[in-house]
Amino acid sequence: MSRVELDRDQVEDVLRFGRVLRENGLEMEGLEEAGAAGFEATVEGRRVVFSGEVTAEQARALREVMGRHPGTSVLDLRSRERIVVASGAGGGTEG
Repeated sequence: MSRVELDRDQVEDVLRFGRVLRENGLEMEGLEEAGAAGFEATVEGRRVVFSGEVTAEQARALREVMGRHPGTSVLDLRSRERIVVASGAGGGTEG
């Protein structure tokens, strides 16, 4: 895994995100990228993109969406109202 540089606010966001996931039955395995648009992490073996606050409701929905779409490689939580599900080829559906 390569090194990712974070500022203090980003560290707090990543830790909060990991805590919310864990409390809802998911494990964040690693942080892949961080930038102005958000973070990309590996969760349960899949890439998850997120930004800002992540709620318990989003984490529960993520767990459900992961179960319904086992072949999906990327899940995007940057919108509070939906989870975008995409294959590695860039196509996707919303859940």
